[in-house]
Amino acid sequence: MRTLPLSVLALSLLIGCDDEADDTSNPPVDVDGDGYDASEDCDDEDATVHPGATEACNGKDDDCDGGIDEDYADTDGDGTADCVDEEECDGLDNDGDGAVDEDYADTDGDGTADCVDEEECDGLDNDG
Repeated sequence: MRTLPLSVLALSLLIGCDDEADDTSNPPVDVDGDGYDASEDCDDEDATVHPGATEACNGKDDDCDGGIDEDYADTDGDGTADCVDEEECDGLDNDGDGAVDEDYADTDGDGTADCVDEEECDGLDNDG
């Protein structure tokens, strides 16, 4: 009768074990206490952010669907919702308040900000 060396027997026992399937020593942890662990929650340090949360206009993905403020208007189409967008001098209503380039000077008072106004031959400094 042949006997297997003890090391071969031990190795065969280890191969048959699946430690990962039986490992309950590190269960998923829900850091922010919102009911979703880090495997589901896109920001597990903020309890207001989790799958199914109501999207707020705040520049972050509240409902973990990959979109940021997707339920809010983006008047200028730059990918940033009006409620968090800042006015830029570009001839567009970036912040969705109905006014165009309202934060910029309009030296000649023609309703067009100097940064996008063109110089006209009218004796005024149209472009600031």
